[in-house]
Amino acid sequence: MQVVGMFPIDYAYYLPHRLAFLSDILNKMYFAFWQLICIHIAVVQIASVHVYWDKSLDEISPFLNTSLIYVFTFYIVNYFQGRCKTHAELIDYLNANFKSRSAPGISYVTLEPAYRAANKFTHVWLICCTFGTLHWAFAPLLTGTRALPLQSWYPFNALESPQYEIIYMCQFLGQILVGIGYGIVGGMLMSKITLVNGQYDMLFCSLKNLQCTAMLLKGNRREELKKLQSEIDRSKDEVNEYYVSVEILENLSMMSHAGRMDIPKHCVKKEDTYLMEYGDELMEALRDCIKHHQMIVKFCTKLEHFYHFYNLGKFFQITFLVCLLAVTATTGQNSPMKMVTIAEYLSLATSELLLFCYYADMLTYQSTRLYEAIIRSPWYMCGGPVRRHMIIMLANSVKPFTMTAGKFFLLTVESFKSAMAASFSYYTLLTKFRSREDA
Repeated sequence: MQVVGMFPIDYAYYLPHRLAFLSDILNKMYFAFWQLICIHIAVVQIASVHVYWDKSLDEISPFLNTSLIYVFTFYIVNYFQGRCKTHAELIDYLNANFKSRSAPGISYVTLEPAYRAANKFTHVWLICCTFGTLHWAFAPLLTGTRALPLQSWYPFNALESPQYEIIYMCQFLGQILVGIGYGIVGGMLMSKITLVNGQYDMLFCSLKNLQCTAMLLKGNRREELKKLQSEIDRSKDEVNEYYVSVEILENLSMMSHAGRMDIPKHCVKKEDTYLMEYGDELMEALRDCIKHHQMIVKFCTKLEHFYHFYNLGKFFQITFLVCLLAVTATTGQNSPMKMVTIAEYLSLATSELLLFCYYADMLTYQSTRLYEAIIRSPWYMCGGPVRRHMIIMLANSVKPFTMTAGKFFLLTVESFKSAMAASFSYYTLLTKFRSREDA
């Protein structure tokens, strides 16, 4: 994001102390450079639409496609530039509060599988987006023709030197901005959701092992835990118990014998039975789970607050882009190279919206599974205070977390289907206009 001016660079780290004030100035200049690159291409594409407006839809549809892409690129560059501090706070909150593993017990899960999945996806998605856009930028060089990557109207001869080289470089940088901008923003959002789902996995495992955590807090229960661990039948593990995490057996030989001495003691009531030997320890373990759940909910709220306007713009941009790309692809006047490029843009656009909706759906699903984790715990053997806290915890998870597009509608797989249906409707309407023009 720093490469394409969507996040500030700390130039003060590289400058002498007396010149540290230049960091903000250099960032503004760098931001302005990328804004100029983007707005230049957007303006000439819109101007091209105006100049060729009396032509057929087939001739102006490529300009409409590029105009839409670069107008939205300008929007996301300014969106992340203007909210860079909020974005930094969101990432800092993630780094400071996300746990690396679940509570100790006879088994545990870690954040490592979710981190690997998020890291791998971000790299693959960024490479796909960058390659898909740079393919168009390299097309004139590969074919050996003196042409611009993006055909546009200019009030002068753009194919003469030195303006040709300058415009080519601007369009080349613009394609880099589109590829990296779309790739890194989408990759980061979906990576954050993957890490949140990993946190839910750890919370579910902690609740599942609530009794074992209490026994460890009590101290001197290692042999009992080893016996419970030896009785585990891994062949009966639930297939979809966790999102990406893998349950690992705890190395009880390395666990300490001593319990925690700072656990507050409470009076035992007559109605509290069953696991009352571990009553205070169960309460302490459950409190950690409650705090973990509250942290996840708070982060999800911050995530939704930061991205909901971006999601709204992305949703409508891809809906119209898919329609226009389909119109361009069916003109019957496209070269094989151009058809490949259109297919790449079309596949990337539809894939991005599908992934956004799918990941948002999975986050909603994970937020509703707290009751499953509590059912796996020994809730029926706990005393009254523990069960009451579990009921409160369940009450706080009744309303599932949802990602929205501008607070207007939910991001779900059904939303993706609706967007594709709307794109097809617009495409049908435009092709009817085109057939009337031909007639």
